[in-house]
Amino acid sequence: MTPLRPRTGRLPGLALAAAAALGLAACGPQAPQSAPQSAADQAAQSQARPHGWVEGATEIAEPKASLASIGADGAISLTDLADFSSHPIGQAGDHRAVATDSRFLAILTPEGLRLVDTGVWTVDHGDHQHYYEAPARDLGLVDLSDHGVDADAIGAALDDPAAPPLSIDSSESLTAVRIGAAAVLLDREALGAGRVEVLASAPVDPGSWVGAAGGGWAMIHDSELTVLDQSGAPIADAPHASCDSPGQGLSTRAGMVFTCADGALVVTATISSTADDATAAWAAVPAPLPEGAAPGSAPVRLDARASRPVVAGLAPTGGAWVLRVRDASWLSIDTDIDLVAITSLDDSDDRVVGVDSSGAVHVWAESDGSYVHEASTDPLVSPQAAARGLHVTQNRLYALSADSASILEINPADGASVARSFDAAGAADTQEVGL
Repeated sequence: MTPLRPRTGRLPGLALAAAAALGLAACGPQAPQSAPQSAADQAAQSQARPHGWVEGATEIAEPKASLASIGADGAISLTDLADFSSHPIGQAGDHRAVATDSRFLAILTPEGLRLVDTGVWTVDHGDHQHYYEAPARDLGLVDLSDHGVDADAIGAALDDPAAPPLSIDSSESLTAVRIGAAAVLLDREALGAGRVEVLASAPVDPGSWVGAAGGGWAMIHDSELTVLDQSGAPIADAPHASCDSPGQGLSTRAGMVFTCADGALVVTATISSTADDATAAWAAVPAPLPEGAAPGSAPVRLDARASRPVVAGLAPTGGAWVLRVRDASWLSIDTDIDLVAITSLDDSDDRVVGVDSSGAVHVWAESDGSYVHEASTDPLVSPQAAARGLHVTQNRLYALSADSASILEINPADGASVARSFDAAGAADTQEVGL
């Protein structure tokens, strides 16, 4: 694949946006030096390492927001959104589906699951964040045949047009991957060190989502919330909740969100720590659509800037919904625009940005409890690529152009104007990482 190259424009100030991880507090200084150390020094240093650091990583001053692109030839490249520098990081081969947790790429091929570490990530501790970079590496194909993911299971997942075949989500220590009707839990710290270690597996409802938090993982199976520990055993005091027709979910700073037929389910894991142990108290709060909402109007997918506690999704009956995760409440965006994608991005005006079926970009901002249409453009971007997902920072949208030749950097706060663009010829799939 031709590497992504700068084409025009000026550099924006990428805001210090952060990605979600329900993390522990008590953080420390920069990554340690690599000089030989005594056992006592190593023990003391281990306590000083900030959460999320792994061997070989460097803590940096701001998030290294990047786009990981897979070309039609299967080549994977990583483009830094600060300066549009690009470099190759692996080969996806005949890829059929791609998902990310903002660091790792899960790539589904007929041969199996491939994992790629992009080497850029954020650890969010609520009142502050840590940002890291490390060498990117292709972790290769993962043999999951002993965990319910064989060739037949992969084929069934890829052949179901109504259900997204793949999802991935991570906490600081765990990574949950769903392929079709099977989910596996991986050791995220091992992944960061280049090793794939499967901790557990479990059945899930096809097309749903699996999240990792609080030392465990949560999923929907037989339309019921299931919360398991790292061994795959049910957590005894976990909440019980129903979620009919589950769709795609996501992790936010305020909790994990599962889409359901009547709205959503917000699941949280509140961590309490002592000198000897850390435990998580799990809770589930239903977030049904407001009374009077049209039947069948609940979103089947929600999107947002990484970690943001306000998320947006399309209503299958038209228009869109915005969910405030902290209080499990919805606001509607009533519009006749034929939207194919929508997501939330900034914190100051609670802006959401969408793309319609012609490729035009639209922007709404919250005002006094409702959303007001702020801006729209002529057809600019590929609606087919936008429908696979919109990529945003706190103040920018990145989308494949209508001719699929470039990535456009769009400023939603400035009438959805194009700030910069860079060549992206041959890019078939793009995922945002580093936030």
